Amino acid sequence: MANEKQSLKDKVHVEILNSIIQGEYKPGQILNEQELITKFGYSKSPIREALVSLCNEGVLRNLPRYGYEVVRITKSDIDDIMRFRTILECGCLTECFNYITNSQIEQLQHINEACLTKSNDTWSQWDNNQAFHLKMISYCHNEYAYNELEHATSILKRAYAQSFWDSWDSADKNIKNLHTDIISSMNKHNLEKTLDALKADLSTFRI
Repeated sequence: MANEKQSLKDKVHVEILNSIIQGEYKPGQILNEQELITKFGYSKSPIREALVSLCNEGVLRNLPRYGYEVVRITKSDIDDIMRFRTILECGCLTECFNYITNSQIEQLQHINEACLTKSNDTWSQWDNNQAFHLKMISYCHNEYAYNELEHATSILKRAYAQSFWDSWDSADKNIKNLHTDIISSMNKHNLEKTLDALKADLSTFRI
């Protein structure tokens, strides 16, 4: 019974988060438990647990006796996250650079090939780009750093979606990357150029 309850909570969590990314629920919009109970057909408990979890993640804000507000991600938030990413990713890469193997570089190359596939939709491109950076930081063998980067990129995904909800058809949705330069510098065992390429890649994130 406990596992079933947890499963329902996780399902609601994913559905609400996807609805936010897809623009069904927009910044400032208020969600309430009763509407979600009606929508999903579940009891109050898993709905409330999912909402509390999303509040803890900063996706929603609890407004007592009113509902749950979808949090708007500001430009200042994005700038802070990107500075954090630059420090985190460059620091971890510096720490593990001399231990990265040819096999690991080949793994990055394989992911990058998926990143460069123009037939992918926007979110496939996004997920492939995220996978590249997560794979690279995983070589540092620091689970905390990995989880922090995963959390940061999930916030940026919402920010990216949020910025194009009102002009999605006209937006340039090709997610730019300079991964090829990163890989090339890695193959040459040049840490300085690899870090420069990583910083340049991160700097392409614009909203």
